[in-house]
Amino acid sequence: MQDTTGTETRSHRSIRRPTRATSRPWTAAELRVRTQGEAALKSAKASAASGHREEAFAYCLDGLLATVGFTRPFAIRDEIGDFMRQVDPEGSIRKTFVIASLDAELEPLAEWQSKTTRIIEDIKRGG
Repeated sequence: MQDTTGTETRSHRSIRRPTRATSRPWTAAELRVRTQGEAALKSAKASAASGHREEAFAYCLDGLLATVGFTRPFAIRDEIGDFMRQVDPEGSIRKTFVIASLDAELEPLAEWQSKTTRIIEDIKRGG
């Protein structure tokens, strides 16, 4: 048997030291979105302090809506989400907003169905 302890092959790749992680600078759009989110959270907190929970929740939704489409993680999203849970721990306001948004989506559908029904009735009458 041959002793191979002293004949280990070394990799030809050089070992690099890890580079320091540097974050990329914020773009103008990201700064604007972050500012909008912060302003929405500030308004939400003021509304909640005045006892207007629904209004506070609406400001939070506006703040979250401003950040949609941006992949960079914004701490403001987490802050807004935490505040929304604080304002509406049982989820009743959230459910109200979901129902209202569904009604808004169904309204154009109802109008279309109504127009379609009138057209079909006119066709049946021969008009």
